[in-house]
Amino acid sequence: MRSVALLLLAASITVVDQLTKWYVWTHFRLNESRPALGTIFSWTYCHNRGGAFSILSGNRAFFLLAGTVISIYLAWSIPKISRSQPITALCYALILGGAIGNLIDRSLYGYVVDFVDFHWWPVFNFADSAITVGITTLAVLMLFSSEHRPTTPVPTEQPAHNL
Repeated sequence: MRSVALLLLAASITVVDQLTKWYVWTHFRLNESRPALGTIFSWTYCHNRGGAFSILSGNRAFFLLAGTVISIYLAWSIPKISRSQPITALCYALILGGAIGNLIDRSLYGYVVDFVDFHWWPVFNFADSAITVGITTLAVLMLFSSEHRPTTPVPTEQPAHNL
């Protein structure tokens, strides 16, 4: 996959993420919830000042720094691996787009806008979904693809010593 296409995918994820958050921000009151699929799914507008599952809540500087460093690394890596490891590069693009989307929220507001609510799972957003798909796919690749496993040197036969 060409690196330009992957970087455009990341940018598209960021734009869609920001547009969906803008819609929720302008059409919902904070903590308002609207059922979408009965009791299964709702649109619920809330703020997340932490990471996934609200861990490390209130550590804005940490998340800004980590998100920036990760985003720079991913943007730098995508062109380098896009031809040799296209699936990994695709995963990086998903993560990059989501990371930038959440970075924008954190830098502008100090929190991330979340709104997708399945009731049995913490509320999340489009950026979180892209990050999750990218990381999960990378984990599966690392577990099941020989291309992504560390190589173990194959022992070579030693010549027999005649004593």
